[in-house]
Amino acid sequence: MSVGKAIVIIWTFLYFGFAAWAEDSNPKLTGQDPNTQLSKATLWIGSGSDTKGESPSLNLVVFTRDHQTQLASLQRGQLCRENCQMQAGESQAISVTVDTPSATYQQCQGFDSYFFIDSNGQDLWDIDWLKVQLEFTNGANLVSATKVNRALEPVNTGEVLRKIGQGEMNGQDKKETSVIHWDQRPAF
Repeated sequence: MSVGKAIVIIWTFLYFGFAAWAEDSNPKLTGQDPNTQLSKATLWIGSGSDTKGESPSLNLVVFTRDHQTQLASLQRGQLCRENCQMQAGESQAISVTVDTPSATYQQCQGFDSYFFIDSNGQDLWDIDWLKVQLEFTNGANLVSATKVNRALEPVNTGEVLRKIGQGEMNGQDKKETSVIHWDQRPAF
């Protein structure tokens, strides 16, 4: 085999391999409609320890990457009613309110999530991980997860929502360790 033929074969494999990778990572190339609209949002919580008793009051706010649109929210949600029993490592799914059903798949790329708990008599609550999934009318979805591995202290919900709304809290803000902020990287 000549060197020229080998180069052509290698170039062909690289070219088609790159095209396949681009097709997997770009919904426009895979036939995904970037204008499909947001239809459902779900929060998953992985427990960091065995939990018994009343669920803390859960709060989640999800924004577009530029923070111009609030996509979904959960205020004073519960993991379960009355006597919760959750094993370490177990996860629970919680429905989240879609605030902007007109938001498109493309607008939701890179969404930001903020999670925190209210006080309900519990001092700390151990969380292993958090995940947010946005689902769209055509069945497409975007998922963003973060590892927490720590106990969260209850915070003043009104104050946290004010800081988030005014842009005073971002991913670099380490002062408020009880507010978990994470984002989903855009696929294209």
